[in-house]
Amino acid sequence: MVPPNYSRKPGNDRGAEETAAARELVGVLDKITFQNPETGFTVAHLQTTEPGTEGITVVGALAGVAVGSSVTVRGQWRHDPRHGRQFVVDTYRVVRPDTLNGIEKYLGSGLIKGIGPSYASRIVAHFGLDTLDILESEPERLREVPGLGRKRVERLAQAWREHRDLHEIMVFLQGHDISATQAVKIYRTYGREALRIVRENPYRLAEDIWGIGFKIADRIAVSLGMPTLDPRRARAGLLFVLGEAAGQGHCYLEQTELIRQSAGLLEMPPALLESELSQLVADEKVVLSWDKIYLPPLYYAETGAATGLLRLQGGLPPWGEVQVGKELPALQGDLGLQLAVEQQDALQVVLSSRLAVITGGPGTGKSTILKALILLLEKRGLQISLAAPTGRAAKRLSEATGREARTIHRLLEFDPVGHGFRRNDQNFLEADLVVIDEASMLDIFLANSLVRALPPGGACCWWAMPTNCPR
Repeated sequence: MVPPNYSRKPGNDRGAEETAAARELVGVLDKITFQNPETGFTVAHLQTTEPGTEGITVVGALAGVAVGSSVTVRGQWRHDPRHGRQFVVDTYRVVRPDTLNGIEKYLGSGLIKGIGPSYASRIVAHFGLDTLDILESEPERLREVPGLGRKRVERLAQAWREHRDLHEIMVFLQGHDISATQAVKIYRTYGREALRIVRENPYRLAEDIWGIGFKIADRIAVSLGMPTLDPRRARAGLLFVLGEAAGQGHCYLEQTELIRQSAGLLEMPPALLESELSQLVADEKVVLSWDKIYLPPLYYAETGAATGLLRLQGGLPPWGEVQVGKELPALQGDLGLQLAVEQQDALQVVLSSRLAVITGGPGTGKSTILKALILLLEKRGLQISLAAPTGRAAKRLSEATGREARTIHRLLEFDPVGHGFRRNDQNFLEADLVVIDEASMLDIFLANSLVRALPPGGACCWWAMPTNCPR
């Protein structure tokens, strides 16, 4: 967890060797400065008895650890340029406090909603060192404490159970080399069922939780003694191979290729993989189209984009028929240059179609064709939108044309709250022609979103550099 930009203060006698080596510290967490409830990331103060480490700052995923907890933390030292020397926690385990003061501080830390320092003091005064055992096995006895009614006791017991469950899953997963951050994700997804689900089928993690892939789930499964030929491992492995292919730019794999790659990765017989693949199709975890296997989001994005592009085929564009030959003298005068025959032909193709692709290497005249197209259509009062996949590409497009160009996300009006686009098939773009530069940079999801938002009567032209990227 040591960041690559680790630096050491001048004169600091604690060298890189101490930073790189994993260490273990024991102490009491006496203050939490910050804690993210979703990820469990915590900045806290740990009081230790080890010389040279008294009163240190610890950072890392410490979900379920309350002020007053006795903890053993394992990790590395680092020097933060702003905050100084810190101990970065990889794993931890909690030891229940065993003193009256420790128990009181533990309960009153905010660990249990509704129990502050005042109620914690009353509870510990009544039950003494047996307090935590009472919470664990006889929570109804808390009503013996003055001021604790039935509803508050029920809430307290529920909060204690949730805290215990979180701590249990954290300890279990960290014992199987799962980071505290990933353990928090697992608990947030499954709640009290987390331990049961992980023990029964750790491969569900790869299907259900973003960021926990097959390799992590497989490591847990192996440590739990799950057979290597378990059908659940086959399912997870097939999904992993498809996901890896998607990361390389492929929308699908042919069924035979998917089986071949999965058999090599998992060392499983193809017959078992074919059987589980059929079940994945039945469960709608993958899509079978002819002999091609897709992850569902990629399938729907690809078919959506294809359907939208077919919608643009046929019919006249919004500007009707235009003959480049008739417009050429005035157009070349406006441009201040002569168009090559190939450029004239390309311009005629674009003007005759609702959907066109112009491709070519640098210096082949794509920008000149675009300028000519814009001049012709602006004279007819048509609205043109220019966009590109990235901000840098949009800036270059704007400089080349002298017109405003935006990123595709801005064109489609990305909504950061809903994580979608406001422009879609229910709210089309207001343009007669949409021009997309650097179209070869588009992934299938963005292409689908763009095509959905094109107006039914409009046109689209894609300017693309040649690319060897797999698709």
